[in-house]
Amino acid sequence: MKLTCIRHLTGIITLLWGVIAFGSLSSCDSAIYDDEGDCSVHYRVTFTYDMNMKWANAFPHEVKSVTLYIYDRNGQLVMSKTDNSAALASPDYYMDVE
Repeated sequence: MKLTCIRHLTGIITLLWGVIAFGSLSSCDSAIYDDEGDCSVHYRVTFTYDMNMKWANAFPHEVKSVTLYIYDRNGQLVMSKTDNSAALASPDYYMDVE
């Protein structure tokens, strides 16, 4: 009779540990994704100028100013942004769009 009681008690303890493990893992979901932020969309536009005689990206060497025009589906101008800073000389140049 004692062996049956020990097996029953072991089963209950195993079940209890399973419930605790499941509860702790499911509660960690918010801790895993804390650094994700608010999941807002962020656009970056890159520019290349490779339709030239060398077939290489000449954008950092040739372009001194760039203007980006953004239109909606109806053809209305939503935003325009111009950049003529020294950052244009970088081969990894991109323009942030809010």
